[in-house]
Amino acid sequence: MEKLGRYWQLVQQMLLEYGKRKSAYGDIEVETIFAPELDHYQIVYVGWDQQD
Repeated sequence: MEKLGRYWQLVQQMLLEYGKRKSAYGDIEVETIFAPELDHYQIVYVGWDQQD
């Protein structure tokens, strides 16, 4: 179980680092969502890129 906990920690660290990057297009924010009790880890892009 200790290895699995370390794996979850690494996944969270990786997603947090990825989430710090700004989008090259539009007014878009990157949000990280973690629900470790459910084993859910997610990155969400929120915003508008102003394309027609």
